[in-house]
Amino acid sequence: MGSIFDILGPVMVGPSSSHTAGAARIGFIARALLGTPPVKAAIHLYGSFAETGAGHGTDRALVGGLLGMKPDDERLPFAFDEAKKAGLTYTIDEIELRDAHPNTAVIEAWSADGKDLVMQASSLGGGRIMVNKLDGIDLDFEWAETEKEYKDYSLAILKMREVLGDKYLFSVSLHPVSYKISKEAIAAVDFISLQCYGPSPVRFPMEKYASDIQMVLAYGIPKEKLVAGVPFYGVTKNGSKKTEAYFSFVQDGLITTPAQNEVTYKGEVYVFDGQDHIRTKTRYAMEQQLKGMMSWDLATDMPLKDSRSLFRTMLEELGR
Repeated sequence: MGSIFDILGPVMVGPSSSHTAGAARIGFIARALLGTPPVKAAIHLYGSFAETGAGHGTDRALVGGLLGMKPDDERLPFAFDEAKKAGLTYTIDEIELRDAHPNTAVIEAWSADGKDLVMQASSLGGGRIMVNKLDGIDLDFEWAETEKEYKDYSLAILKMREVLGDKYLFSVSLHPVSYKISKEAIAAVDFISLQCYGPSPVRFPMEKYASDIQMVLAYGIPKEKLVAGVPFYGVTKNGSKKTEAYFSFVQDGLITTPAQNEVTYKGEVYVFDGQDHIRTKTRYAMEQQLKGMMSWDLATDMPLKDSRSLFRTMLEELGR
């Protein structure tokens, strides 16, 4: 059964959920991924966006999204004027793409501090969007243990940055038991995600999460580059290292309160991060002024529109 949202559609400034609300969200996501307000943008429209977008305000919605406006922002029709006030320069043209959704935009954006982003995204209707392509690489190489392995891994990071240049985002994913890359490698990446989770239940308590973060900060990973990771799955409490998706617990009717962090599923006890835990861990990352949050993984969570979604809980806390 669909939700009332599926029937009524999003709260938005019109006229079109696909060409206006969706376009605004595409611009908004591009701004969020850039990580800082853009000062320059090149917007390329494909398909229906290019053919009928002007009449639906697609161009204004995309610019408005880049300025941080959401689909219900009453300033969207005046986004071009707001861009002038904000110092955002932009170009809008058409582009030919292969096998793309008809409501697709490619956004190139640049910030004042030298960051840049290329993102391709499509508006699917009802205000929903899908990001199709990004311009970055994440390196998740587990596990370095010896001094030689750390040295080799660090050299690989430096070589990859040399090949990528400054045009692409480059991140690495490390773990509290495997994080000692070189200072040069740390400097070479845009951000570092820390996997504060694993198949062992000892990694789930808030105290362990906080101590792991403080450990890598003390090692020399700057808070401005550190992204804290949280799990969207559970592990067996007895140490057998079995894992199970959070949505399995919800769908079996085992989650009764946001404070819950333990369930018995198919005869075995699992520990996990419930909604209250996710809120607390997200708040801690914000208090420590870290770069952001990540999760493993979205496929094990409930849909975003579900009130029990862990990702939704994280976003709510980040938006406070």
